[in-house]
Amino acid sequence: TAWLQPFITIIESFRAVIVDRIFLSLPEPHGSLLTGILLGNRAKLDPELLETFRIVGLSHLIAVSGYNLSILTSNLQAMLWPVVGRRSVFICLATIVGFVILSGAPSSILRAAVMASALLVAQYIGRPSRSLNILLFAAGLLALFEPKIIFEIGFQLSIAATYGLIRLAPIVISALERFAKIPETLRLIVGETVAATVITAPLLMLYFD
Repeated sequence: TAWLQPFITIIESFRAVIVDRIFLSLPEPHGSLLTGILLGNRAKLDPELLETFRIVGLSHLIAVSGYNLSILTSNLQAMLWPVVGRRSVFICLATIVGFVILSGAPSSILRAAVMASALLVAQYIGRPSRSLNILLFAAGLLALFEPKIIFEIGFQLSIAATYGLIRLAPIVISALERFAKIPETLRLIVGETVAATVITAPLLMLYFD
């Protein structure tokens, strides 16, 4: 892995520059909060603030998981779809790869990347039944190589959020179509966000309340 070291050093330096820019632009605790949301780095967050997030059930916002990455990629795709069409899937996949590298590729981010990528591929195929099959395949593949993963919160949130985007999001978006004044892109973003939030809510209340 020696040949990878220069590349890893460049990525780490780039990540450090981003963190420094954030801290220069935002006062505390806003700087630490933004780095937590973007990169999952909670080391500098005030313990009292972390406890507040836990009490109100929002700890997942500063713990990067499949939930966060699914929301990011689905909303990005919703905004790009009217402009570039199906090619938005490839832009989102590139975004996932970039995010994995930027975050340092911890196991939680890798899990999230697999789940979010599975959803994007399923959407590219364009059939809900196949989407669910791909989700089950991705989850099974992860569990095969790391059986203990099924007991991890991040994995459970990934499965739940992705399932919500596959099954519930189309129903919510369809219900929003009666509001003709709402732009289509906004309906997609709202529908997908609501679907993922509703499906993951029981898990969030179970683990973070």
